Amino acid sequence: RKDILGPHWIFKVLSLVVVMLMPGTSSAQTAVIKDDSYTQASSPNQNFDPNANLRVGSGINTYLKFDFSSLPSGTTGNEVAKVTLRLWVNTVTTAGSIDLRRVTGAWDEATLTANTAPSLGSTDVTGVPVATLDEASFITIDITSVVKDWLNGALTNNGIALIANAATTNIRFDSKENVQTSHEPKLEILLIGPKGLNWKGVW
Repeated sequence: RKDILGPHWIFKVLSLVVVMLMPGTSSAQTAVIKDDSYTQASSPNQNFDPNANLRVGSGINTYLKFDFSSLPSGTTGNEVAKVTLRLWVNTVTTAGSIDLRRVTGAWDEATLTANTAPSLGSTDVTGVPVATLDEASFITIDITSVVKDWLNGALTNNGIALIANAATTNIRFDSKENVQTSHEPKLEILLIGPKGLNWKGVW
């Protein structure tokens, strides 16, 4: 057909390509998990690393710490637009909800136990629901504020803790040691990028 092959159609295609190649207003980055493990109050001296699962339940807390070396050198919190934590829900024994608290003490996955667990600071996110239907899928949680504090040096990056919000909550997430799925916890970071296009009128 002439209207498909004509110069007007070609101009539209080329214009779309140019727009797609122009720099956008943001750029996506990923921070990979560095340390992950959990503690269990009923086994206060036991270290659960390495383990394919990260558990959250009554008396069972998960700890996550991320590596930001993949970000452009000198990146600060002021350059961060949004940070999303992605967790793969392995098993939902009992549906419930979780809180995310910033960790204020040092820890290491190889030595972490309930007795040596680090101190916790304020709650950054509360009441994140995890339903039975979430099993075998990702859930995402916005943790922009705490990551900004880490990158700005307002808070030492000791990671975050996942705490059961309801006493009956019993959930397992995939850890970085889970080789069956390779769905380890990740941070998806959206950075504020160079200025893009400003349209002068309808396009």
